[in-house]
Amino acid sequence: MEPSKILILADESANWKIAGLRQLERLALAVNEFAESRKLESEIDIVAFWNPEIAVEKRWLPQDSRLSRCKLNFAPESDRPHRAGLARALSTRLLVNRGALANFISIAPVVECNTSIVDATEHWNKLARVFADACRDSGGTGQITRWRCVSEPREIAQCERWFLRDTGKTQDGFISRFLNRPISRAISRRLLKSSLAPGTWTLAICSLPFAAFLFLQRGDYLGFVIGAALFQIYSILDGCDGEIARAKYLESDTGRRFDTLCDVFGSLLFAIGLGLGLSQLHRFGPHNWFYLGEGIFCALMIAANEWLLRNPKIETAFAPNALTNTLYVRHRAMIQRSGLLFLGEKLVWWLFQLTKRDVGILLFLLLAIAGCPQWILHLWTAVTAMSLLLALVARLRARADRFRGLSQGSRS
Repeated sequence: MEPSKILILADESANWKIAGLRQLERLALAVNEFAESRKLESEIDIVAFWNPEIAVEKRWLPQDSRLSRCKLNFAPESDRPHRAGLARALSTRLLVNRGALANFISIAPVVECNTSIVDATEHWNKLARVFADACRDSGGTGQITRWRCVSEPREIAQCERWFLRDTGKTQDGFISRFLNRPISRAISRRLLKSSLAPGTWTLAICSLPFAAFLFLQRGDYLGFVIGAALFQIYSILDGCDGEIARAKYLESDTGRRFDTLCDVFGSLLFAIGLGLGLSQLHRFGPHNWFYLGEGIFCALMIAANEWLLRNPKIETAFAPNALTNTLYVRHRAMIQRSGLLFLGEKLVWWLFQLTKRDVGILLFLLLAIAGCPQWILHLWTAVTAMSLLLALVARLRARADRFRGLSQGSRS
């Protein structure tokens, strides 16, 4: 049975700020996320039972428009009865990963809420002991259960690092997982101490592709290396906006679209800047206009590919597995319709892993250092052409299937 009421035991830990949010606010948002994921018909009542030893003027409730699936109230005064019913007891010392409250709800103690409180302090301490016993008796660890209990303020730094390890994405490639994410998480920890919004960070780092473009079009060794290095730095810092958004429950479709738009724009600048630079490098040779044309052609294919993959209205029939968990929805749709799976899921998985954006950008930097910037453009053009071909086949087959479905419907 899904809980209709949550009793949150609040004490000084309610004000502990972990990964950008105070604990009481984070717990309320986690309950709201739980209610949304379960598609509950009614709102969940959240009752904040503050430790009576904390002065009344220091007690507070989260005021956040995102709490659309919850109703928040203070616990009644000590001489008044609670509203009848049972509640799951939580504590502001509980730190849960995103989407992981359900892991704890199943072991959260159930407490009675229809009895009068004679001694509020004794009752609060009793519930706190019950909650602590439930955490201890669960026998789990944070890595397995995706939750932790924070006992003291000195544990906050360690808990933040643990919490942010879960803010990556299953679509991350090898380089993101083992190089980019560890660096971006360390930066995100510091950014989360400020009021910086994810979109502001996305806009701020857009200056890096512009700077890289200026270096690439110089057409010398140093320009290619610095330009590729700036794109690698951009690739690392680009993970921070998503980590901030997931840590603070600030994800939005608008933010995702803006982030994608900036990534595409950066790729266009990279391709055109590289073409200009190679043209400048070979300005006295027969291939000077060839490289500029290849850079522009690669940029056009990147834009066309993104346009074909946008908002695919294709039903995917894949069950969750190692392949689909590492793909975005639009890439799942492309694989489903393009016929690429005839190569086998394992080979397709490797193809996508080796051609992910994070892997490509690091490879580009290594090629620039090795003095082979022309191979950056050649490889990027080849991979983009293949992706564009698959996206085009998938879109045409999807359109043919829809047309066939409409024709059959009209005949029937």
